[in-house]
Amino acid sequence: MELKVPNKVYHYCSLDTFCKIINNKSLRMTNIQKSNDKLEIRYCYKSFKDTFIKACNDYSKNKEYEIAEVFNRIDFEYLLSKSILNESLIYYAVCFSEDNDLLSQWRAYSDNGKGVAIGFNTECFFNINETNHMKFGQVYYDISSTCNKMYSHIIDKLSFIENQNHRNSIITDYENALYDLSNQIVYNSVFYKHNSFREEREWRLVYYPFGRIKNLKDYNKNNIEYFYDRMMEPALYQKEYNGIKRGKLEFMHTDTKLISYLDLDFSSLNNELINEIVIGPKADINDYELRLFLLSNGFNISKITIKDSNSPYL
Repeated sequence: MELKVPNKVYHYCSLDTFCKIINNKSLRMTNIQKSNDKLEIRYCYKSFKDTFIKACNDYSKNKEYEIAEVFNRIDFEYLLSKSILNESLIYYAVCFSEDNDLLSQWRAYSDNGKGVAIGFNTECFFNINETNHMKFGQVYYDISSTCNKMYSHIIDKLSFIENQNHRNSIITDYENALYDLSNQIVYNSVFYKHNSFREEREWRLVYYPFGRIKNLKDYNKNNIEYFYDRMMEPALYQKEYNGIKRGKLEFMHTDTKLISYLDLDFSSLNNELINEIVIGPKADINDYELRLFLLSNGFNISKITIKDSNSPYL
């Protein structure tokens, strides 16, 4: 089924957070594993692992000895678990919904309906996609459908290697393909959630400090230095992605947690990125004050639609 891309997505937030976003012209990306979903990243693990193993086993059946032996000596459990379940693989994300007036979103993310939903132009987010480290994408809730596609993709990938290569290179190519396929599973695992979250119709902008984990094959799970070396780049350096600048790694805390985050500066795109604001059902925000606030922060209010929520939330 063809992906239907919305023109706008909405970030629900409290009035305090909204003011910080507008004043600073920035969005905050936080560690996705600190979210309200305890199964983040891990939810798809068993289904993806089982699909990966089944596809490899089905493909390698009745193959000649040299090829079958490649698959026999792969520790699939270790290959996938050391990546998906590795605590050192951190993903930073800011989350959005396709729906601009969803009661559950008002309750959960917008100070019980007293905040706003900010509409963002998705074209700007797609423009900052980078192959290895930054991705804007839809969250999927149908794991079974995804697994069916994954199974076919793995079989096709392995069959392609068999049809295109000579015996003297095929063993190495199979090994590289298996690691590459496992990398793809890890890289995209952040875009899958349990079906109970389907109503949110979520999209995410995600930053991967580890990129596509190209060193997964050689990564020693006990070598903690690899983690710290790789995290030095976001800790020390900013980077610009087509008009949006990723800031350096910073930290905040709660009573019990220390949480790392990254801010995205969109000041050079503020009149292109934000194009709608929906006032929450329990918010007491004066329309004129809101427009003055936007105007005083350099936003072109003629390009921003302001509307009230229609949710019956009293």
